[in-house]
Amino acid sequence: MKNTTKNKRKQTRIKVYLIWMIVLGGVFLATDLPAQNKKSPNIQQDNKHKISGIIKDSEGIPLIGVAVVEKGNLKNGTVTDIEGKFDLIISGGGTIICSYVGYKTQEIIVESPILDIVMADNVETLADVVVVGHGIQKKESITAALTTVATNELIKSPVSNVSNALAGRVPGLTMIQKSGEPGKDQSTMRIRGIGTLSDQLSSPLIIIDGVERESMDAIDMNEIESISVLKDASATAVYGVRGANGVIIISTKTGGESKPVVSFSSNVGIQQLANSPAFLSNSNYARLKDEGLENDGMDKVFTDMYDKFDGSDPIFFPTRDLYSTFIKKTSLRHQHNVNITGGTKMVKYFVSLGYMSQEGQYNTEGIENLNIGFDPNPLYERYNVRANVDLDITKDLSISVKLGNQLSYANYPNQDTESLFLSFLQTTQLSGGGIYDGKLVSGYLNDPMGSFLPSRTSSPALFLLQNGANKQKSNTLNLNIGAKYKLDKLTKGLSIRAMFAYDNYYTKSETRSKEIDRYSVYKDPETNENRLIQTHFAGEFTNYNVGTTNNRIDYFEAAIDYDRAFGLFKVTGLFLYNQRKRRNPTLLYNVPEGLQGLVGRATVSYANKYLAEFNIGYNGSENFPEGKRFGVFPAYSLGWVPTEEAFFPKNEIINYIKIRGSYGEVGNDKIGGSRFLYLPSVYSYTSAPTYNFGTYMVDQLQYSGAVEGKLGNPNVTWEKAVKKNIGADIRLFSENLTINGDLFKEDRDNILINRATIPTIVGVTSLPAINMGKVTNHGYELSVRWDGKVRDFTYYIGANYAYAKNKILFKDEANALYPWMMQTGFSVGQLKGYKTSGLYNYYYETESRPYNSFYGNKVQQGDIKYIDIDGDGIIDQNDVVPIGYSTYPEINYGITLGAQWKNFDIFILFQGASHNALMQTSSIGWAFDNQWRQTLNEHLNRWNQERFDNGEKITMPRLSSDGSQSPNSVTSDYWLHNADYLRLKNIEIGYSFPSKWISKMGISSFRAYVNGNNVFTFTKLKNFDPEYSGSTSRGETYPLIKVFNFGINLKF
Repeated sequence: MKNTTKNKRKQTRIKVYLIWMIVLGGVFLATDLPAQNKKSPNIQQDNKHKISGIIKDSEGIPLIGVAVVEKGNLKNGTVTDIEGKFDLIISGGGTIICSYVGYKTQEIIVESPILDIVMADNVETLADVVVVGHGIQKKESITAALTTVATNELIKSPVSNVSNALAGRVPGLTMIQKSGEPGKDQSTMRIRGIGTLSDQLSSPLIIIDGVERESMDAIDMNEIESISVLKDASATAVYGVRGANGVIIISTKTGGESKPVVSFSSNVGIQQLANSPAFLSNSNYARLKDEGLENDGMDKVFTDMYDKFDGSDPIFFPTRDLYSTFIKKTSLRHQHNVNITGGTKMVKYFVSLGYMSQEGQYNTEGIENLNIGFDPNPLYERYNVRANVDLDITKDLSISVKLGNQLSYANYPNQDTESLFLSFLQTTQLSGGGIYDGKLVSGYLNDPMGSFLPSRTSSPALFLLQNGANKQKSNTLNLNIGAKYKLDKLTKGLSIRAMFAYDNYYTKSETRSKEIDRYSVYKDPETNENRLIQTHFAGEFTNYNVGTTNNRIDYFEAAIDYDRAFGLFKVTGLFLYNQRKRRNPTLLYNVPEGLQGLVGRATVSYANKYLAEFNIGYNGSENFPEGKRFGVFPAYSLGWVPTEEAFFPKNEIINYIKIRGSYGEVGNDKIGGSRFLYLPSVYSYTSAPTYNFGTYMVDQLQYSGAVEGKLGNPNVTWEKAVKKNIGADIRLFSENLTINGDLFKEDRDNILINRATIPTIVGVTSLPAINMGKVTNHGYELSVRWDGKVRDFTYYIGANYAYAKNKILFKDEANALYPWMMQTGFSVGQLKGYKTSGLYNYYYETESRPYNSFYGNKVQQGDIKYIDIDGDGIIDQNDVVPIGYSTYPEINYGITLGAQWKNFDIFILFQGASHNALMQTSSIGWAFDNQWRQTLNEHLNRWNQERFDNGEKITMPRLSSDGSQSPNSVTSDYWLHNADYLRLKNIEIGYSFPSKWISKMGISSFRAYVNGNNVFTFTKLKNFDPEYSGSTSRGETYPLIKVFNFGINLKF
């Protein structure tokens, strides 16, 4: 059967190569580079002369209307035309000043009559207008806690989705990426930590172009204009019952008044594992297994076989690292985008087409020759199309249309990733790779190790193939149509607007499997040769299953806006109605999900120094009982700018200070449980107990009884969060130094919990969930940035730091013997286990110790010492205490560095986390877990008498033949590791070719670059990626990926 996935993969690579050959070949062959740089004509120092030039932004786009004046003669000036060009007559040896809104003013010493000028972004000025909830505001008037992201830096990350690109860039935004699997590698996002009892119910609200959307990870980053992260109640109250976990707002690009500008970007990268575990060699595995058997009082089994792992018999005595037979070293990713933007006074447009492809890391060496009809290695492809059009119908009426479409295709093994990796880890390292002489081997006959090795029929190749393939298709359509009408004729500053949005989400999953030719290897006792015997024969594809989902969402809003200045007073207002309905046939009772509400906002400022804002959201949904579906969520904020006061000294050191504070309430209707918790479970029952009638095994009949379902809770409601924030924004030293800081506190109640203090003797065992839980969360954030310039060398250094810690105040737990046995009073997701004090190095220590209540109190030298916390002489559950931290890091930080010198530029991003811990247990942490599982190389540093007597390094307890039944195999701080890390998340080095080299081809800018992602990690942790921290089961996840990438950006 034709291997369609394999062929498609090859065709994709061919397309990439052709694109690069055409682009690069055309650029370099058609460019008439001068053989030698001619010296620029000298400028006459004493006569007036004409200079010409072109001014562009950092992306190479010509800037229209840049003011160019002669220094010392400000009346002598001009502005750039539609192509960014200018002409000016100046005095010899002069200096010109270039200024433009959104860019830093530059002084250029004229050393040539032809100038090529690149304007540097002024980050602060560019953010003069910030996208907020249901509108925009000038940054100087904002009193809420929010952060905007420079999207021109986001595209420097060679990643497949937006969430991974945001890591380390926003204070208070925690991004945890726990998988590198293509199409499934998006990060988990949390804003200011976790404020509720469930980590799974802490995700922020995603708003794209003013509409709540299911996800942001399928957007092409080339389409994004700005990202705002809203944190406090003043910023999120307008979203009411959806605002408690914070909000991320994404705005896509729109056109401007200019000639058409075509942009093309293309990059190709090599993917590698960011981190991989180091397992024992097979020879060492056999030696250490024997040592574990001996420690348990059993006979060794490999004694005569240690030297046979020498490569002479790769089938029965394999030497190849099993992990390398499962995961290959490199794979390919590539991404391409072409977009065009421009417009006139009446019509402005932005149109974009993007493609992204990412291969998986599964090693299919040898599998492609089996003619199985499918490729088990993951492949994810995504196509992005966007068309945004703005129409100015009249002076007062404007219409906006935004259309986005994401189409993706994915190929995976027909087995969930966690199960696949767990199966691999549970396989003995002696199983071999599975492919020999082009055949899939899944059995061993006359096996030299068959008498004691229970089974080694499994292999990485078999895991990938045995369940067949899973092909997935996804199609997402987002459509916004909006209109705005200015009512200045009625009263200045008044306008009305409306928007309708329609989203369609469609997914299709196809699974199929087939029998594959499989062989058993036979060790001929006479010749000692290995022979293959076919045991399974290939068949046609069977077990063909198709599943589809289809969600449709429509949204409508209508608003009245007011924005007007009265002398030194400036007033804005917003009143908005909105509604949202989500239809999905799989929803309970097939009832659509709905949201309806009103939004209000009022701001007032005086002389840009006294600021006040009031926001309110009134909304609700059908998930709550009638009469209790709607809630009011108000928020208040104030700001003061002392630098605008007459008494404040004007100087170049302190340029701007704003102090702000906010208080408000927001809600969270994603509370978990069933949709309609206010309804009793009258439509379902449990078929138990069973009643028997008649004589046993003669004429007995059985009838099932019915047990009443859960009661309904007529008072169920949303979570309520009271948020407080105080912050400051400071600019110093001619605005080169920017400092932003915030202190915050959140108290959340009405958290849905199941009661645990009602004894079963009462007779009610199916109590409804109730809103009783309480959590408090507090912390602080700080961001600092310095922008500098030394002649033609510009640079910036930035850093952000955030701390967030929560505590459970109430969870309705039954009383425990000791307070440390409860969750109340500790962080959400707090890790717990036994505390330890090293190992038992001497026999006498094992004689005078507490009694171990687990694994039969069997303790010997080299075992872990557990601390008897309650002092009762017994190590049991009463001694399990909080250890380490919670499942999410409390501290997150990022460091950014950027510089530009002439045509070269560099960008570096470091991202890190602290107060971070990883529990190393289970399938990959303990040696010989479940007797034969794979074992890490670090167990070479185990305790045994000889190594202890010799003073060798010991980091692991003594070995056991079955790690899961050892007294060392319990959760304790011995297996808890510091997972703090600092990662070189992103680095990019680029070069922009001079205009005189490329202008003959009609190219306005050409930039080439190399970059990398997840390049290097500084951490004390071995074998695991520290970003996996929190869970007690390790290694069962697709590893994170590092990328080394080369790309080009062209503009025409």
